[in-house]
Amino acid sequence: MSDVGHHVREPREFFNDLYHRFLLSPKPSMKAMCLQAMAIVYGRCHEEIGPFNDTAFMVRKLEECENRTERDRLLQFIDKLLHNRHNVKLFLDTNGVRVLVDLVTLAHLHTQRAYVPLQTSSLEASPDQQRDTEKEWYYGNKDKERDGPYSFGEMKELWKESTIHQKTRCWAQGMEGWRPLEQIPQLKWQLMAQGMSLMNESDMATLILNIFIRMCEFYPSRDAENAIVRPLPRAKRLLSEPNALPHIVQLLLTFDPSLVERVTKLLNIILEDNPQLPRAFSTGVFFFILMYTGSNILPIAKFLKYTHMKQSFRPDEQQSSDIMQRSILGQLLPEAMVCFLENHGSVKFSETFLGEFDNPEAIWNGEMRRMMIEKIAAHIADFTPRLQSNTRATYQVHTFSHSAAHSSHIFLRLLYLHIILAVA
Repeated sequence: MSDVGHHVREPREFFNDLYHRFLLSPKPSMKAMCLQAMAIVYGRCHEEIGPFNDTAFMVRKLEECENRTERDRLLQFIDKLLHNRHNVKLFLDTNGVRVLVDLVTLAHLHTQRAYVPLQTSSLEASPDQQRDTEKEWYYGNKDKERDGPYSFGEMKELWKESTIHQKTRCWAQGMEGWRPLEQIPQLKWQLMAQGMSLMNESDMATLILNIFIRMCEFYPSRDAENAIVRPLPRAKRLLSEPNALPHIVQLLLTFDPSLVERVTKLLNIILEDNPQLPRAFSTGVFFFILMYTGSNILPIAKFLKYTHMKQSFRPDEQQSSDIMQRSILGQLLPEAMVCFLENHGSVKFSETFLGEFDNPEAIWNGEMRRMMIEKIAAHIADFTPRLQSNTRATYQVHTFSHSAAHSSHIFLRLLYLHIILAVA
């Protein structure tokens, strides 16, 4: 089937026949096969086929379907549809961003991903802490009273016992209001869905992030003469909203190298010339992004270079210099590294951040990076376990201002020890 697009003489007619078959078939397996073929044909012949005016209908099908195979085929088809600019507009008109954001958060449930070397154990909460913080869910019982909170594991047991069902109204932090279980993506896909997944949650998130990146690239924030476009292009505006941006940022806490790289690339695109840029820190992005222990950090360094001096936060007046007061990183990195980023740019900062350096401009090594990660992890440790219970939970940012002085002492001690060892 992979060569279908190369051998069809009349791709538009063939595509329409496949779509007609998809609409008429009652079997999920046949629908999935039609979607697979439609994705291949449209992906290779979208210019000949032209806009697909039922894009909104396919988004609704994705939102309403309860079969994992059909869901994944719909996602793959929508991915191909959004190679056409007109289809992107239809997708945005029908709340497609919200539907995909709901699905992308499921990446927090994928616990079998590859282990990230050097990942600190500070990310793990104690068993007692997990029991407290994971009880996120409430449901309306038969007496129309609120019952809870329950952990996600307990919700699974309630489902198995038929205490809750697809029409049971549920709520957890991060939701706008009470909704039937069948309309809550995490509960729907983990409790009641049928069929076999074609993608794990991380692969699905990767596909969705690629869709978001492509949409934003279709509508850049600067025109051909490099003038800033106002109002902000709609795709970026929708992805900047409170019901989208924090959940995209929180994918950094998966520590999956592929996801982290795509999230950072997407953030670089979304926040370029974005009026919301000064408030980016409120999502926790600077905490999460510096906790990453992988080596593919050039996109991260580019993000830090573009954003760290443009945040509207309350500076710590005890900081020693102007740049440390103006940079959001003044709470997290030693002054030499903040200056190095500002003076030498993202490429050299990446090299330094990953290496062992001891020169007049920067003293930095793996031990200092590890201590920084542990400090941040301890700061947000009560939040990270929640995402595996409630993927829509949102981080409530609070700054390091009260501990900034302590942070400086840590780095100064490391520097002092480093100098002593060098002299010895």
